[in-house]
Amino acid sequence: MNEAWERYVHQVKHVGAEAILGLLRPGCEEMESAKVEEATGYALSEEAKELYRIHDGQERSQREPVILIDNHFFPYGHWHSLSEIIEWQQCLCSVVEGQDDLLDFANEAPELANGFYQSGWLPFTANGVGDHECIDMVPGVEGRRGQIISYAHDDDTRLTSATLADFIDQQCRLLVTGEWQYGEGSGFFPRSER
Repeated sequence: MNEAWERYVHQVKHVGAEAILGLLRPGCEEMESAKVEEATGYALSEEAKELYRIHDGQERSQREPVILIDNHFFPYGHWHSLSEIIEWQQCLCSVVEGQDDLLDFANEAPELANGFYQSGWLPFTANGVGDHECIDMVPGVEGRRGQIISYAHDDDTRLTSATLADFIDQQCRLLVTGEWQYGEGSGFFPRSER
């Protein structure tokens, strides 16, 4: 995890996005990670615990709306603190609670559990429009605990990467290849949108 993290931070600096490094929160202690399990019923993967010991996500924007694209730490989203993981998991659980059609929703990918949203999908990023990257603690029959999935409120949920370190490396590659770029005041944006 530390190597993937260092590669990503190096690339963030390389593309001139040092300002977003100032948004990072201090790392958390083991007992803070335990609060996620207490509140959600799911322990974080060891890899996630390692990442959150480095930094506990990023600070929320002081401007409105709370999550702005120019403040995203990763190209695809705001990086949640552990307390925000709990908030978002509880929010998403409340959306599907008591709605059998959403609970029985069939996901095509065998790596994913069925359901529109599963309580074991711990959202650790948000793009500001209802979509999240989640640490999957309840994978399907061909999945693995701790894999990263992309939960979209209006599209199919899909497997993003096998591990959290792979996810961070993917974010790094988006910057290395120039697929995503950084602009002061506009944050990260896809190359085609500028």
